[in-house]
Amino acid sequence: LTTYFVNTGVGVDSQPTWNVYHYLDDTLVPVVGSGGTQSDFGELKFNPSGNLSAPVNADGVVDGLFTLAAHPVTPATGANDIAIGRMSYANSTQFNQRFSVNDLKQNGLPAGQLSGIDTDDEGIIFARFSNGGSEPIGQVALVRFANPQGLSKLGDTSWGQSASSGESISGAPGSNNFGLIQAGAIEASNVDLSAQLVNLIVAQQAYQANAQTISTENSIMQTILNIR
Repeated sequence: LTTYFVNTGVGVDSQPTWNVYHYLDDTLVPVVGSGGTQSDFGELKFNPSGNLSAPVNADGVVDGLFTLAAHPVTPATGANDIAIGRMSYANSTQFNQRFSVNDLKQNGLPAGQLSGIDTDDEGIIFARFSNGGSEPIGQVALVRFANPQGLSKLGDTSWGQSASSGESISGAPGSNNFGLIQAGAIEASNVDLSAQLVNLIVAQQAYQANAQTISTENSIMQTILNIR
């Protein structure tokens, strides 16, 4: 809902007057009068002190309320008309000073497109939208075993339940002795670097020994071929 204020100057009652227009989806929303009549705008009046003097309620108290007509959904979807109800401009003032937003309360968001997926450390998956909103859409489930060392190797990095590991225990990250989730991280190598370095040295020595054997065999063959 967007509101526009048009200054119409000082009226016959010597009060500065502003017309207020309300638009929803670029469509004018009429103001409903007390007798059910509709007008394109509401009228705000201020006294010489700059305080709001109209509109007033039936008791003559300045309440600054306008009733807006229901707005039909376009294109028609079968949904009910958008009923905004009353707009309050109570405590509005007119002073000769620069415009500023003194109070802002937001209870909704405009339409937005899905812009990304995030996962927090408790495994909750959030859908992020271009309008700044987010919505939880699920949570990562974890299982643990009483004896993780007893899991049976299925191949590559896959492990399965076995009689030694015990039954699987389900839970959520960060609770019931479960760890937290670190999203977007790449797991580092979990090999024993010392053991792999020793294996590399052994392989290098074996290669050198094999190369020396080939060199010795080549020398012997060369000697045999040189015998006359």
